[in-house]
Amino acid sequence: MRLRSAGYTLLMLMAQTCALLGFACCAVVLTTFQEEWHLSNLQSGLIASAFFFGYMLVVPLATALTDRVDARKVYLIGGITATCGLLGMSLLAYNFWTALFFMALNGAGLAGTYMPGLKILSDRIQSGELTRHIAFYTAFFGIGTGFSYLCSDWILSALGWHYVFGVICFRPLQRLSDCVVVDSCPRV
Repeated sequence: MRLRSAGYTLLMLMAQTCALLGFACCAVVLTTFQEEWHLSNLQSGLIASAFFFGYMLVVPLATALTDRVDARKVYLIGGITATCGLLGMSLLAYNFWTALFFMALNGAGLAGTYMPGLKILSDRIQSGELTRHIAFYTAFFGIGTGFSYLCSDWILSALGWHYVFGVICFRPLQRLSDCVVVDSCPRV
């Protein structure tokens, strides 16, 4: 039973890390936006803040929904929303207003994955082991955001800002199936 708990936790840690890859995309490319779109410092700050505004608006709703709906469904919708925000930034963002919208959408999507992911994990782990698994899950927030800065910078240097969002947008989708569709680890 320990192996199943550890396996499920490892799966959730990988999913969370992938879902967090979009966290720092905007921060890494912000100076590029300023130059290309002729943004003021205020506009740049608002674009960067839109991510956190979207997160702030949705996190209470997403967290409350996990008490009424299967957390995997909330996670799925959150992952799709984050992917749409990142893909929109890659393909459709061309000025302040479009970037503001897509970054808020990305933040709202992250809100739909982080806390519901914690609920998915806590529903499937024995109560005696729960605190250790939750500690790993919450610690991986920092690891995921760190990878976000690293990957975003690598992609920006190699390919340009459109690709930062375009490449990273598919990582959350690749791990959604692991946590949402496949539930091979029963409650233990």
